[in-house]
Amino acid sequence: MLFSSMMLFSLKSYSQDILICDNGGFEQDYLFYTGQVSNFNQGGGSATCSPVTANGQPCVFTNNIMPDLHRFFITPSGIDPVVNVSKTRFGSKSFMLNSYCSNQGDCNHQGDINRLKKRFLVTDENRDFTVWYSAILENPGAHSGRQPFFSIRCDLAISDDLCFDGLNFQANEVHRGLIDGCNIYDRLCFLETDIVKYTDWACHRIHIPKEMVGEFATLDITAADCGQNGGHFGYVYIDGICESCDGGSYGAGTLLPKTDMIVSCVGDSITIKGNYTLPTIYGVYTILDGITVPGFTIYGMNINPTSKTFSFRIVKSDFQSPNPDCRDVIAYLDFKNSSGDHLPLVPTNSLEICLDDFVIPEVDITIGGCNRNDPSNNIYSDDYYYVNFDIDNADNIHWTLERQIDDQLPGETGRYFLNTNGYGNVNYNLGPFLIQEGSWILILNYNHCSDTFQIVPPDYCSGCPGLAKAKIFDIDCTLGNNWSYKIMIPPNPNVQNEYYKINGNNYNFGVPNTIPVLANGDFCEEVNVEYWIGAQKFCTAKFDICPPRKCADNEGCYLEAYLKKLNCINNGVSYSIELNVKGASSPCFKAFDNAGILINSGSFSNPLGNYSQDITLKLYTCGLSFGCNCTTNCYKLLKIRRPMDCNRSDFGGGASSRTNEVVQGDLTILPNPVSADEFVIKSKLKITSFDIINVSGKIMYSGSFEGKEQKVNLKLPTGVYIVKYKNQFNENGSLIFVRF
Repeated sequence: MLFSSMMLFSLKSYSQDILICDNGGFEQDYLFYTGQVSNFNQGGGSATCSPVTANGQPCVFTNNIMPDLHRFFITPSGIDPVVNVSKTRFGSKSFMLNSYCSNQGDCNHQGDINRLKKRFLVTDENRDFTVWYSAILENPGAHSGRQPFFSIRCDLAISDDLCFDGLNFQANEVHRGLIDGCNIYDRLCFLETDIVKYTDWACHRIHIPKEMVGEFATLDITAADCGQNGGHFGYVYIDGICESCDGGSYGAGTLLPKTDMIVSCVGDSITIKGNYTLPTIYGVYTILDGITVPGFTIYGMNINPTSKTFSFRIVKSDFQSPNPDCRDVIAYLDFKNSSGDHLPLVPTNSLEICLDDFVIPEVDITIGGCNRNDPSNNIYSDDYYYVNFDIDNADNIHWTLERQIDDQLPGETGRYFLNTNGYGNVNYNLGPFLIQEGSWILILNYNHCSDTFQIVPPDYCSGCPGLAKAKIFDIDCTLGNNWSYKIMIPPNPNVQNEYYKINGNNYNFGVPNTIPVLANGDFCEEVNVEYWIGAQKFCTAKFDICPPRKCADNEGCYLEAYLKKLNCINNGVSYSIELNVKGASSPCFKAFDNAGILINSGSFSNPLGNYSQDITLKLYTCGLSFGCNCTTNCYKLLKIRRPMDCNRSDFGGGASSRTNEVVQGDLTILPNPVSADEFVIKSKLKITSFDIINVSGKIMYSGSFEGKEQKVNLKLPTGVYIVKYKNQFNENGSLIFVRF
């Protein structure tokens, strides 16, 4: 009993170790294969490769020892003597099933049927496999149903079996001649001068459904002689099981892997791509006439005969109930010739597509808070921020990112690339971006699709909170080379009698105000904006505002430049500049200090520098041969402030603040302005924790309360103050109030 159990375990383990690709080229001779024999002399069934005896009963096969001369044997490389094709496709050996010689040696093959079998374990890796063959069948004209035949079958496969007999075999043809290597009687059989049909090496695909993984399948390859009187042969060479199908004589097609498929922009369809090789069989079948995909309705079929590629679309609804979530896609290629003759359909490999594949990238955008370059000044123009970009469901997708500035300068597109080689799922910070540039659109491009995301920068944070929402826009030419800009500052809630001054002129909050500037020169304007309430000035903010491109005589000027990055050197002792420049093939530059003295010049290439102070950068379209001694009016001005926060962990695009600044949404100060020591904080939050901070960043008071309001009694000097708190999403919020 113990012996029997051990034998059973041993045999089971042995079977589980056998895979279809093991010894697929027969380089290890007969290992893993068995042979069976039968005959259908005076029987029938050759047209369906299902032979029956003379009594109409299915032929019974019995096991046969291998090798067996003229039935089962390994053949080395060489040329077949009947049809002059190679005996091997891969390596130095192949399997020859049946023979052009009769096993009786008397020119009578006796309706011999020989079958090669292999039982193997189905795995995810081998449930799609191939068998290469070269079949040779005589074609006696009148022996319908008893022709020599050849077949390849797998009991668990759902793909079509391969079956040819001498009549239905679309193949090359030769007249049978004298055959060497057999006895004298076999040599004389050529006098019948029958037609011999044959293929050069061809490839057959077998597909087993996924639910059969873990089961055992059986591959049967059968070759039979004529069943009329046994005088005509059929034999086949087998090689390259599991090899690629490229170059088969009946043509071949391959569906490209899922990394090459394209999901539609709305996720309702998938485009599958493939390539093919043309048949080389006799008949000039050089036209791929169509493609069918069983079980699917396909759309947008495209065949490119020049590149030998094709594509088609399948739709998401074919993977929804009652259909299974995952399905195998197999395309069948229909080759024909100019006479309209068609070959049997040629299957491709299978591609497993699932409902989960119909996904489009998911993008999460988080706009960071304001970063103050230099806490010691009130310059708004170098306040900056980052945008965190997180893309998911983008496996195997190539994508790009573009930036489209909403308020582009005249004659400029305001559009440039932030990333030209994005791939897959990532999370990283875009920027830094200057708050003064205003709002813009982030554009994600992938697979001929585009998604857009509106980016609104945070408020300024370089002091003077009453001006923190200022917008500079519509920088434009006016008369001649004069220019102007517009400024608009939303009013601060519950603050009366506030206004701002520029160049001694008063301007109201909440409306756009146009500020004229004199002739367009070589430097940017440094504009001081003063915040006033009544007769008292509370604080000042400073802006760098650069003119547009030269307004006159600049026809054909397409130069654009945008700050990409500042690189700190030696912990901020100096820095270099990187720009996105477009519209000039060979731009050059001049760099000036704040006094207008030239620091350096030359041909432009990133990075520029090193610099140790603020600079004004002047970019020209004239290039190398001019040495930047340009007379052109096509130039661009940029004011670059020296980075003073190089010790920040988030400088240059590292881990930055990802909080959205929430201003004046949940809290209210009553009254505002505050004219006494007591005032009320009203809140929409369940629990409110807050700090009151002056414009220098000093905390003047901290507190917390539950409920809708809290009275605060606090002696504060006259000035502007900020209430900082956390909202219900644990994001930073702020509120400005004024103490008279």
